[in-house]
Amino acid sequence: MLKLLLTGSTGFIGSNILSEISKDCIVFITSRSKKKISENKNITEINFKNYDELNLKLKKIRVDAIIHCATHYVKNHTYADIKKLAESNILFGRAYL
Repeated sequence: MLKLLLTGSTGFIGSNILSEISKDCIVFITSRSKKKISENKNITEINFKNYDELNLKLKKIRVDAIIHCATHYVKNHTYADIKKLAESNILFGRAYL
């Protein structure tokens, strides 16, 4: 069975992708929350507090593909959000490399 890593699984796009791909694939999802996202046996949650912890956990799994949907979202962005946007879209997307 195909093994996928999905980031941003709680967002609008990510949650819709998750509901479809988890029917036929094993899906690893990233989460900074301890709240259980799904009871689906094909979904494994990877909880983390920082990127170093996430990187260590990702090195232990082997996935066939990554779907990166995570981002830093706020209704109105400010200059101060640039670092968080870069971290979520660029650094977070490279955590598995």
